[in-house]
Parts: sequence; C-alpha cells; structure tokens
Amino acid sequence: MDQGSLAALDALADSLRRDPGARQTLRLLLDALEALLVRTQPDAPDQEGAPPGERSASEHGSAEALEDLASKLDEGLGTSLSAARNVTLPPAASALTPSPAPSPRPEPASDGPDRLRATADQARLIARLCREVARGKDTTDALVARLLEDAEAAGLSDPWPYSGVALQVSSEQFALAAGVYENFARALLLGLHWEAADEAGHRPPKHVEIELAAEAQSALRVLWGELRLDRRVAPECPQQVEAFIWLRRLTEVRRVYVERFLRLEHPAAPGAHRDLQRRLEELEQRYEEIARRERRSGELEDDLRNLAKRLAKASSERFEGLWLRIFKTLEEWREVGNPPSDLRVRDPLVGLLERLPPELEPPLAVVETLRAVEERERRDRELEAESQAISEQHRELAEPARRLAELLTDRVVVMVGGELRPRERRRLEDDLRLRELRWITPGAHKSLEPIHEAIRRPEVSLVVQMVRFGDHALAELRVTAEQCDIPFVRLLAGYGTNRFAHDVLNQAGDRLGA
Repeated sequence: MDQGSLAALDALADSLRRDPGARQTLRLLLDALEALLVRTQPDAPDQEGAPPGERSASEHGSAEALEDLASKLDEGLGTSLSAARNVTLPPAASALTPSPAPSPRPEPASDGPDRLRATADQARLIARLCREVARGKDTTDALVARLLEDAEAAGLSDPWPYSGVALQVSSEQFALAAGVYENFARALLLGLHWEAADEAGHRPPKHVEIELAAEAQSALRVLWGELRLDRRVAPECPQQVEAFIWLRRLTEVRRVYVERFLRLEHPAAPGAHRDLQRRLEELEQRYEEIARRERRSGELEDDLRNLAKRLAKASSERFEGLWLRIFKTLEEWREVGNPPSDLRVRDPLVGLLERLPPELEPPLAVVETLRAVEERERRDRELEAESQAISEQHRELAEPARRLAELLTDRVVVMVGGELRPRERRRLEDDLRLRELRWITPGAHKSLEPIHEAIRRPEVSLVVQMVRFGDHALAELRVTAEQCDIPFVRLLAGYGTNRFAHDVLNQAGDRLGA
C-alpha cells in the first residue's frame, strides 16, 4: 500500500475520531479489507500444509500495512487494542476453541428503547457466562454453546463477542467482567425508565439514573481495553458504543448535564463495580417500593369506589358499617404514603357525606380527606345554592321550615363557617323570623376566641357549624356551646331554608321544644 493511500486513510480516520459509531464501522471495513487482501494475493502459496497461524510473505505484507494503519488509528483514539493471540486461559477457565471465522456481530432488535433493552439482555447473558467461567463450573465451549441457545430462545442475536478468539484473561478478570456487564445492563434499564418518565411529562427531580448509566458504560469501555482483545473481535465494545451514543443524544436533547464518565479523560474504574452495584440496588429498591405503593393504591382505590357505590344504594341502618370500612380504607391509603386529598379518594365520596351518621366521629387520619370532599361539595353547590336561594323566595316553605320558624321566632342564632353571603343571611332571617343571624367566618391561622365569646352571649339560642370537618380548634366550639347549654348543629349539606330546617330539627329539635 503506497504512502498516498495511507495518507488518505489517515485523513479519514481523523475525521471520524469523535464519532463512536463511525469508528466501529471503519474498524469493520479494515477487518474486511484485511481478509480480502489475504484471499486475493496472486502469489500466495497453498496454505493447506502450513502450520496454523503462519502467513505467506505476500499475505503478511498486505495485512501488516493494515495492522499498522489500525494501530495508528488506535493511538489517535487513545484506545489500547494490543493483540493477544494463541494464549490459553488458566485452569479455572478453559481455552476457547478457535473457529474458522468470528461469530456474526449482533444485530439490533429494533430502533429506540426495544433496541437498548435487547442490548441490556445481551449484556446480562455475557455477565452470566463470565460468572460461570470464573467459577469453573464447566468448559468454556459448553458454556458458550448454552449461552447461544439462550440467546436464540430469547430472540437475540449472538451476544458473545469472543467466539473463536483466545484471550489473555484470568478467572479473576472474568469475575470482574461479570460484575461490570451486569451493572451495565441494570443501569441501562434504569436510564430507559428515566427517559420514559420524562417523555410522559413526569421528569424526576434528579437524573441519578442517567449518571449511573454513564458510569456503567464508561467502566465497560475501560474493561474492554484491559482485557486485551483480539483484533478480530472489535476495536470497541458494541454494547458500550450503543449506550454511549444513546446517552450523548439523550443528554443533549433533554438538556441534562452529566459531569463525568462521558469523556475519555473521565473514565470509570471497573474495579469499583461493587460500589456501583450497591447504588444501583438502592435505586432499584426505591423503584420497587414505588411500584408496590402504586399497585396497593390502585387496589385501595377500587375498594373505595365499590364501597361508595354500595353506600349510595344502602339503607340507613347499613350506613355506619359501610362508613367504618371506608374509614379503614382511607387510613391505609394514608399509611401507604398517599396524600389525603388525592382526587382518587376524594371524588368517589362526593355527594355521600350526608349519609354519614352525626354520632359517628371519623378518625383523625381520615378528617383531612373528608374535609377535601366537603370543600369539593361546597364548590359544586355554590351556583346551585345561589339559584336555590332565589327560587325559595318564591315558593312555599316546607313543613319543617315552618315548624322551625315557630321555634326560633325573635331569637339569635350564631352560624360559623363558609363564606358570608349577606343575601343568604337576610333570607334565613326572614324565612325563620329570626331577630338576628350572626354569620361568622373564621379566618385562617387566626384566634377563635372571638367566636367562643359570641357563643357565650346570653341571647344566643342556637349554634350552627357549616364546616362539618373543621380542624380541632373548630371542634372545640361544640364544647363551648354545651357548657352554655346551647344546642349545637352541624349542617350536612347546603344552607337553603328547607335544608337548614331539616338538619336543625333532626339534631336539636327536642332541645328547641319541637
């Protein structure tokens, strides 16, 4: 090969230094060209009687030029690819039997995530084989045959890159390779999980998965060079190149900054694979815990919906039993780690609070959920209450409202909670012939002492609480009313005159003299 050809190939190599995929393609072209030159030498003597591994002078000259070019390319890329031919493995791992040609390079299953999952599967198979070779469980040839059978059964192409090549690798190095390949597979799958979450609009607050994937592929690249592979295999690990290209594209498109392990000057140490394994296991355990929580949350959500449907159709004597089961479901929902006001448990209960018996006090862990349900009901009824208020002014009051008006004529009532609506207050005062309705709205994070003082005034005949599931401080209002021997009522739904009268008579009719 003349100097002009070498210079042209050198220029091509320089232009492709920064592209891992193109470097791998160039390597394959060099290997193919070497084989072609060997087979087309016109003066090559018959090699049938020649000793194995011996080259003719003509064959040697052509292939040597390509060897020199490949070495030059290796030096430019900062990669060690020294050949280690015809070296047998130690007793713990029998030597591989040479074959006429290397195994075909694995073809990707498909583009995108499926392709990378196939790459992870290949890495796991290689890790298993390396582990068994290191333990000396069987001859290498038998293990390779079993590996290829497993790969074929799983729909994978040949993942074993060392077929037909003798390696200078000890059993300890095989054990190290097993850990590095296994970490690579696990980290790649975690990185794909992060990418899927980001595509779905649920980007995790950190990108630990991407950092671990970068570290794992860097360790595999370093390991590949340390194993001193035969040139017939590949200048670079195909699985590592696949992951590297994906990571570079992912970090650029998703604008994720990874400080280390994506550059040659920041290599990961293969010998630190146990520390990386520990961090991968911790992250996998967190994912498993999230998955278990989601599964249990789905089961609890289904249980709550079924109970809500039964409660909506049940008779009043079954209310208490069904609500106790609902309370238990909501408590477990909190224990699993879910927010109490989650829509998945709030919405099924909307419209059912009026079926909660007044004497049944909910557990503290459930109160916040019921408060969210009540708030949702309040918002849903706002417009309806406005229209109801107008219509009730023009229709005859129901019998309970007329009875309550007789009991409360010229009396003072204190109503706590909700939003003060002057028109609604005047309507209740007129319909029930009250002397005054003192509608008090407690402010957030403010003292409730003025409300206690308003309840203690001697002219007050009735206390009504609109926010049924208020906080502990509001619950103390009942105590103050009882100390003053004043009836205390919680409105279950709405404050139209007829609904107001229905709740007051049911809860305090006897004490008012009905």
